[in-house]
Amino acid sequence: MDRRIDAAREIIESEHQKPLTVKEVTARVGVSRSHFTLLFKKETGVTFKAYLREARLSKAAELLSTDHLSIKQVAYSVGYSHTSSFARDFKRRFGKTPVEYCSASKAVRVASVASGYLPIANPVNSNRDLERASSLALLKAAASCRTPH
Repeated sequence: MDRRIDAAREIIESEHQKPLTVKEVTARVGVSRSHFTLLFKKETGVTFKAYLREARLSKAAELLSTDHLSIKQVAYSVGYSHTSSFARDFKRRFGKTPVEYCSASKAVRVASVASGYLPIANPVNSNRDLERASSLALLKAAASCRTPH
């Protein structure tokens, strides 16, 4: 891969939370905008804007799965200045809104932890206990995913 495109990719990966532009990146890697645009697409298979968006959304998905941040905090921390555009892009990419994604990923984690600690004294009731734990996990997960207000 072209060293200038590698440098641009490193800039995007390390600074995706900043308002990066093609103009800024091309100045930093030392190539004209038109040449960079063609070269970047040729080397990566996607446009600069699409690559930047994917870097931001991947980091957002990671944050939603692991951190206790609000949707608004996640959006701003990955470089979005408007939660509405973040939510739209996120849903297009992952097929779920950020709140749905957050709830689902936290529910899976909570349910797996909860089911690991369930006492199974009576095998007849074990499925009912597991269902209760899963329902509780879903409620806890939904409550922990805060909307962008």
